[in-house]
Amino acid sequence: MAQLPSTQWLALLDAASDAEKPHLQALLDGAIKREQESEKERKETLLRRQVALLETVPSLTEQQCGEQLQSILTTFVQVRILDDHTTQTTEVFAKLQTLQDDLTDMTRKYHDLTKEVADLRQAQVANPLPLPPGSEAAIETTSAPLTVSSSTSSSSVMATPLGPAAGADSTVNVTSNEAGTSATAAAPRPEPVVAGPSYASPYVDRKAVQMPSKYDNKDDIESWIGSMRAYFEILGTQPGN
Repeated sequence: MAQLPSTQWLALLDAASDAEKPHLQALLDGAIKREQESEKERKETLLRRQVALLETVPSLTEQQCGEQLQSILTTFVQVRILDDHTTQTTEVFAKLQTLQDDLTDMTRKYHDLTKEVADLRQAQVANPLPLPPGSEAAIETTSAPLTVSSSTSSSSVMATPLGPAAGADSTVNVTSNEAGTSATAAAPRPEPVVAGPSYASPYVDRKAVQMPSKYDNKDDIESWIGSMRAYFEILGTQPGN
């Protein structure tokens, strides 16, 4: 039969019948005796170790005791520092994980906002909002300089747009190839162009217009200047003004 501790033999003895109790009692006594002997041996071994330690300490000099004590204290300090470093490392890794989570969340929000802006732009292009009545925020004024060239047979007018210039008048350049002179005048400001579908002003001709002049082939500069003044007056007259 296996060697059971005394507590189990005692439990079996209490549950056994009267016929089995003498046998179980003998087994219980044997288990108790073995445990007592084992405990006695353990105490003797511990006592011998303590005696050996006490015999060793007096043989050590004061310097040796100080060195061993210093070594023990140094070991304790190193263990404490290592524990602190471990704690600090754990905290640093926890903060890094938090920063990584925050960065991931910010990246996700940035992508969401970018997609939302792209959708809004696409919707605005597909369905542009109408301008409010009376609004001048989206109105652009386009001016184009007019170049008038006088050749030997006719005078030419060239309208060349230079881009939007709100509030500025158009410029008319008059050049005479024969006389070798030129003049510049300000033409009336064209009508404003509203943003949206393309709008062409009826007062600005973007193509070269050949206009015959009765003063062609004349060397008299005064007559030429008078003809140009009359031409500017005709050019500055706009319908509806």
